[in-house]
Amino acid sequence: MVVAAAFVVVACGSDSEQLSEEEFLAAANEICEVGNEEVDQLFDDAFTAAGGEEATEEEFQRFFQDEGENLRDAFVSNVQGQVSAVRDLNGPDDLEEELDPLVDQLSDELDALSELSVEEFFEGAWEAGFNEINSQIQALGLTTCAEDAG
Repeated sequence: MVVAAAFVVVACGSDSEQLSEEEFLAAANEICEVGNEEVDQLFDDAFTAAGGEEATEEEFQRFFQDEGENLRDAFVSNVQGQVSAVRDLNGPDDLEEELDPLVDQLSDELDALSELSVEEFFEGAWEAGFNEINSQIQALGLTTCAEDAG
């Protein structure tokens, strides 16, 4: 299963100097790029550990039954880390106003995702909620932070 983590935008606001919209978007997209690469590697490593292309369906099922919860939790942790890092940026006020409701939705989705069973996580039905948020985030210029979850 290939999952590109992204969909990470948050309300910004720290005591540091306020970034311009261009600076904020560049910094946030860089944070997400690094996080996305880590998630891609996480799933690539899991695929390899499960037996790779030569693995049978039974071997994959056994691997994900044994390691799926750890993989789900690592995925959620990575995305939450991206959220935290972007949150530490001090973006423009008008952009923050647009991001706040999306951040709330994203936080709710992450909370729900962390509670899914391993089977539900790998079935991917949760991706629809993230993809809806992603389309709104992408419209704001956070393109790397809004890559399709599926």
